Amino acid sequence: MGGEVWFDEMLRIYLSGSSGRYPPLCAEHMEDAEQLFTAVGFEVFSLGWDQETDTPRRVLRERVPKAEE
Repeated sequence: MGGEVWFDEMLRIYLSGSSGRYPPLCAEHMEDAEQLFTAVGFEVFSLGWDQETDTPRRVLRERVPKAEE
């Protein structure tokens, strides 16, 4: 699976499945990628999976708290 990873603070990332060549094929692919990054020490905010279109979300739809919150 390919996608995009955006870095925020040192160990905080945002994960999307936005890939033209190797997109995730199901929600489980996104969940597996999130678990992998979490396992190596990142705080992960996944854009998730759109159940209506059965594709990865490409837009962050919720507010992400700052580290001090």
